[in-house]
Amino acid sequence: MLTPNNKFWLSDKRRQQIKLLRRLLNVMHVKPYQIVILILLSIAVATFDVLGIGLLVPLAQGITGTGFTAAQLPEPLSKTAGFFFRNTNIKISPALIFFILAGTIFLTNLLGIIVTFIYTYYGRYLQGKYQWHLHTFVYNRYFSFGKLFFDKTSHGTIKKVLEYTNSSVQLVRISQNNLASLTQLIGYLAVMTWLSWRLMIMVLLIFPLLYLTSRQIMKKVNTLWRQAKEVTMDLSRESFNILSSLPLVWSYSQEEQSKKHYAQMNEKFRKVQLKAEALGYFTILIPRLITVLTLFFVVAYIAFSIHRDNGLDLTRIIIFLYVASRTVPLFKVFNSIWVAISEMTPPLLEIIGTFNNKGKYIVREGSTIFTGLQNKIRISNLSFTYEGREPVLRHVSFNVPKGQLTALVGPSGSGKSTIINLLMRFYECPPRTIFFDNTDIRDLDFKSLRQHIAIVDQDPILLHDSLKNNLTYSQKEVSDQQLQHIISQVQLNELINRLEKGLDTVIGDRGVQLSGGEKQRVAIARALIKKAEIILLDEATSALDSATERYIQNTMNTVFRNKTLLLIAHRLSTIKNASQVIYLEHGEIKEHGTLTQLISLNGQFAKQWKTQMSASFKN
Repeated sequence: MLTPNNKFWLSDKRRQQIKLLRRLLNVMHVKPYQIVILILLSIAVATFDVLGIGLLVPLAQGITGTGFTAAQLPEPLSKTAGFFFRNTNIKISPALIFFILAGTIFLTNLLGIIVTFIYTYYGRYLQGKYQWHLHTFVYNRYFSFGKLFFDKTSHGTIKKVLEYTNSSVQLVRISQNNLASLTQLIGYLAVMTWLSWRLMIMVLLIFPLLYLTSRQIMKKVNTLWRQAKEVTMDLSRESFNILSSLPLVWSYSQEEQSKKHYAQMNEKFRKVQLKAEALGYFTILIPRLITVLTLFFVVAYIAFSIHRDNGLDLTRIIIFLYVASRTVPLFKVFNSIWVAISEMTPPLLEIIGTFNNKGKYIVREGSTIFTGLQNKIRISNLSFTYEGREPVLRHVSFNVPKGQLTALVGPSGSGKSTIINLLMRFYECPPRTIFFDNTDIRDLDFKSLRQHIAIVDQDPILLHDSLKNNLTYSQKEVSDQQLQHIISQVQLNELINRLEKGLDTVIGDRGVQLSGGEKQRVAIARALIKKAEIILLDEATSALDSATERYIQNTMNTVFRNKTLLLIAHRLSTIKNASQVIYLEHGEIKEHGTLTQLISLNGQFAKQWKTQMSASFKN
């Protein structure tokens, strides 16, 4: 009976590892029947290989002895040949026996080659499927993580984990190779035992030496690969951070320092990797050393037996030596799998780390389908704090009436953008703090909610894709006439005419080929194409010049008429048509009313308004 104190009782850590391994296999869609097929194919490969070697004995005896007789044929082959020859009256001759043996050896090896191909092809097919399932699962998992996870995690780290899913298939490939080696090893040991059980015992005595030596080395290799993984992740983060921020590096003349720091990290990785690979390769070389020692002792035993005239069959001994030379290296199966596990454990842990929800800041999705705003968005006593920081919002309450423009103003860091992110369900909000009509936002289905909302950011997110695909990201079926109408509304014609391939021009990572104002016009056009009823504008015209801003503002007043707008504004000139203005400071609502009311209060908003109007008048 197993008890917690029993040495066979699985520790909590081991049970957790087994649980994670099962989860990994489930994610990769590893089916029992697939493993059974691989095992059967590997047995077939080993069987044909062993049969081919076994038939070398009568062939060699016939060549080195007095000739070929039917008695030299293995019993199944002898019975089959005898039955055939009795019914065909063909005379059995030594030459015929030779050709039967040689032909059988050829046919056996040919079948072995065919089965080996099938085994290899099926294994590669499974590896591709496992890799596809794992990569797709991890990629899809990232869609469920909250925005806070991406705020706290380097994009370089995420990219590296996705790369790990592609390389993790190496473990499957090595496992397949070792399965074939294991079945071959068992078959060779059986043949060697049949050839000479005394010499077989000598070979088996070598195995503990091989295993124990390699085991000690693998402990060190495992530690080194963990260190290499940590350095690799640091390298990935460093390279992404620097290469994605080159203007900053150039501006502060940090090129040499960045290169030097990266070179030092790369050198550290090189040394750790080299040491791990050297030790890992040494464990593979050990079998070759053991092979030499084994053959030396076997030859010494043969010489001693011949000297003692023990009547050894030299043909069997020669074939034994041949089989032994192929057998001893196969003992590496017990170590090469550990080498692979040591190399892949750190990456696999990173992959498995995406399976759980801890630290992923997942936003809970409701099941209620949002069919459209009927009355208002209500924010009630909303407080919010980013992990490890001071509260960003403190007891904020206000309504966003349907079909009206509500403006959020205030200094940077006052929580305006956080409200936008909470409305988009990028972050989890406290229960019963945000309502769409009378439904808690936490109870709403993500897709149905976001289908009714369009967002235009201060720094729009654009894909490394064509301008047209960026514009029609949410509505691929938009007609050319509709698209052209919206392009004219936001003054994008000049840009399109300037681009070499027009709408089909790839605009680069995050729209690097476009100016800030052009990016915002693309984002506004994208929102128009979506035809959402709720529009969230986060400094949507901040990058436009005054003339273009006025034109776009007039356009927005027309195309967004009767839409529900929540506008974050730095330029207060954009809020003249707002039905209400909410002034935030330090996460609290300090002033709330119409534009006229806030100006008459002569408070913080009025001071900011007068300053901007005065500067605008001077310009």
